[in-house]
Amino acid sequence: MSSTAAWLRDITDEFERELRVIANPEPKADHFWERPGGLELELAYFDPVRREFVVSFKAGMRYRMPLGRLHESGAVVVVELDEYRYGVLVIFSDGRATSFASDLVLYECEPEYRAGVKTTQVKHTLGATIRALRLAAGRSAAEVAAAAGMAAPNYARLEASRHRPRVDTLVRIAEALRVPLARLFHAT
Repeated sequence: MSSTAAWLRDITDEFERELRVIANPEPKADHFWERPGGLELELAYFDPVRREFVVSFKAGMRYRMPLGRLHESGAVVVVELDEYRYGVLVIFSDGRATSFASDLVLYECEPEYRAGVKTTQVKHTLGATIRALRLAAGRSAAEVAAAAGMAAPNYARLEASRHRPRVDTLVRIAEALRVPLARLFHAT
């Protein structure tokens, strides 16, 4: 085979490889959590042998999260979804209780979700403003969370600027605090 023929064959092979890539692109990652209701849970239970929570999202994905990620220890006796299906309630044999949100599972177990989470000054200001408004009203976080229809741990994460709330969540919080929505965006 001549060098020209070899060169043409190499170019043809490269061209065919490029065409295959264009015709069959890599599947785009399914960021199910970005879809409406994407953080809704289907099922959660505790695997006592592996000492980890098994959490299934309504979108079909399943993750395992070690108990230690909650900074808790002890014998887990009850695991159930909260009433909104966005959080997991956990009760220990000694009567202690805790809970965690569905997005914590993603943050701990899904590298693409974690990479997409960015803490910004705006979020910090929003959480600090909401906390200041709550304290000025003389109300507890649990009271405001209940009035806003939120699980208390989710509300606490919002005040601590570890959660990016949706607009409907902010509307409920403003109503619970009895302030105009715009007030949440102005530092006190």
